[in-house]
Parts: sequence; C-alpha cells; structure tokens
Amino acid sequence: MADTEKIKGLAPLEQELDGSKLKVAIVHARWNQVIISSLIEGCKKSLKKAKVPEQNIQLFSVPGSFELPYCAQQLQHSLFFTFYFNF
Repeated sequence: MADTEKIKGLAPLEQELDGSKLKVAIVHARWNQVIISSLIEGCKKSLKKAKVPEQNIQLFSVPGSFELPYCAQQLQHSLFFTFYFNF
C-alpha cells in the first residue's frame, strides 16, 4: 500500500445516542482471553459512550464458541435484555 493510500473506517456519528433504557447482554467465549478481553472492553466503552448505564450491562461467559448460540437463545427467551453481543 502506498503512503498516500489510507484505510478509512466509519465516519463519526453526527447525532448523540441515548441508550439509557437499554439492557445489554454480552456473551463471550473463554477460549482466547487475550482477544476476548479487548473485545469486551471495546464493547463496554462504546456502550458507555452511548449512555448505557453500567448496571444495565451484564456479562455471560461460556466455555467456547459452540455454546454461544445456546446461551444467546436462553437470554432471548428471558425477555429481560433489549440487545445482545456475542464474542
């Protein structure tokens, strides 16, 4: 890649987000803690920026990626959360 070429990401949002009423579940596998911990911290940082209260964010840990869909399905049936992240 030439020095003049740059990789562009998403443009910053021009509107302010209000996630104060969201209840978020973060489901993660324990198989690669180095990568997963960075993903979780980035997710929590973005949620905090969107004004999601810390008490409305819950972490759920499963042994591996095979168990992620099952856990997410069980959480969905609980009807407690409004949003889910799977890592």
